[in-house]
Amino acid sequence: MCFSAEASFIGGAVLTTIGILAIRKNREPSQRLFATMPLVFGLQQLAEGFVWIALESGQQHLLLKNSTIAFLIAALLIWPTFVPLSVRLMETDRRRRPILNGLTALGALTSLAYLSGLLRFEVIAQINNLHINYGVDAPQSYLRIAYMAYLAATLLPFLFTTKRRVWLLGVVVTVSYVIAAYFYTEQLLSVWCFFAAVTSCVVWWIVGEQPIKTSETISQNA
Repeated sequence: MCFSAEASFIGGAVLTTIGILAIRKNREPSQRLFATMPLVFGLQQLAEGFVWIALESGQQHLLLKNSTIAFLIAALLIWPTFVPLSVRLMETDRRRRPILNGLTALGALTSLAYLSGLLRFEVIAQINNLHINYGVDAPQSYLRIAYMAYLAATLLPFLFTTKRRVWLLGVVVTVSYVIAAYFYTEQLLSVWCFFAAVTSCVVWWIVGEQPIKTSETISQNA
């Protein structure tokens, strides 16, 4: 995770285990992608463990390059598309689906934009104040636009869903972003991924509901 190699490997192992349990627990086809969230976070944290090892040794340049790219593929390429798509697949409200479709399209474009950035510009990872600071040596205007699109694609889908538990997950993820952005501006990517990874553990709790209750269903039962 964002604190040390040991924390990354332990956290990665725990998240991977929870992810496998969530996948096995899930019985709803529409939740299959969503159930893999802790597993993907686990693999991402394992990759960051190798980033720590490479940075602390100061010699393993190939390991640093490959592990940094692996971490950023998950953080910047997978999540912008994964989040809105997984929420969209679970959504049953016809009025919300077009919004989630639009956010999924935005997420896919964001992933492509970051892919272009990773291919065209130098990627940097360095230890700063006991955390890892990741960077892409791209024009600031390019990064700002991609960053705003990233936030929209990874946060808004949770808040537009009618699934109550998924909505609550989105609130927690959004709060964790605000905290990470305020206290760890330079290490935001690593720290927020840590918070989001921990939060993703509740996916195991969410997929246990068959089916997931919606806000509309709750109001009808009240």
